[in-house]
Amino acid sequence: MMVVFCVLMLGFTPTTVFASVNVAAEFHLDIKVQKPTDADISNRLENLQSAISIKYTSEVRTRVLQYTYYHRKATEDLIGRAMLYFPLFDEEISKRNLPSELKNVAVIESLLKPSATSRVGAAGLWQFIKSTGKMQGLEISELIDERRDPKKSTAAAMDYLEHLYEQFGDWTLAVAAYNAGPGNIRKAIRRSGSKDFWKMSKYLPKETQAYVPRVIASLYLMNYYHEHGLQPKVPDELLQSTVEIDVNKDLKINDLSESLNIHIDVLKRLNPSYKKGLIPAKGDYTLIIPSNRMHDYLRLYDKVSFDAMVERRKERERRELAESRDSIMALTKLTSNYLAKVTSIRPRVLPIKS
Repeated sequence: MMVVFCVLMLGFTPTTVFASVNVAAEFHLDIKVQKPTDADISNRLENLQSAISIKYTSEVRTRVLQYTYYHRKATEDLIGRAMLYFPLFDEEISKRNLPSELKNVAVIESLLKPSATSRVGAAGLWQFIKSTGKMQGLEISELIDERRDPKKSTAAAMDYLEHLYEQFGDWTLAVAAYNAGPGNIRKAIRRSGSKDFWKMSKYLPKETQAYVPRVIASLYLMNYYHEHGLQPKVPDELLQSTVEIDVNKDLKINDLSESLNIHIDVLKRLNPSYKKGLIPAKGDYTLIIPSNRMHDYLRLYDKVSFDAMVERRKERERRELAESRDSIMALTKLTSNYLAKVTSIRPRVLPIKS
């Protein structure tokens, strides 16, 4: 069976927002852009409705300025990646009736890069370490790393965030626990005597103290980037419109690249979970390719589906031809009747007055 979906959407460690990028080469300060004031940022944040407790802090300000003023080129790349992945996140979040702002956790975790890997081995959009990834049902083997699969890792991340929310009954604490682990959150609750993140924050690891503010800064960015003249770097069309195909035979990414005339980098980016470029036939595995290559794929790799598709197309063409013929016949009959009626009318001769 073949499943088709279209994606129209947008490696660093969780501790530093732009750590994995060459700062000198990729970041720049556009001196023509006006730096947002505290009042600008604070007022806009107040207008956001969020399940995450929003507070304007120095950490939020620092990150907002990085996004909107100091590191604009990298930010435009980031917003472009959001065009690829946010619709996927929103679909999973909406299906579960969860807060939409949870997708911003992935912004902080990976800068929306499935290839991201942290110093401690966390991987993928949602930066699962191996043990947590396996606990959430993701396959991590010699050939496969589903932490890098955008669809499967997103479902796993929502499972985990839901589990954390069930423990604490608060989405801000669930997000903090995603970074610190539930044990550190429980310890901070005991020490502070409060379940308010901002009151217990000083009892959390420094990384987690900054983590929630960074999520808030990401919320600000994705809602207000247009206010700062930021232009998203629109992803290649080949990445935006794709089809997902169930695999029923062993496939090699290199072979697919050659036979389907798709650049190898595009295929790897669309299928980041296959570590050695091999998609096994056995298992719940899929191949994602640009939608304009589906016809070629079926013709070369799935003759049964291809023949069925050709037959459906022929049947549709036959039906359209029959409908067109019927329309022409009906129009012809109408025209004939009209002409017969017109020609049967005898002209009236008016008398000429002398």
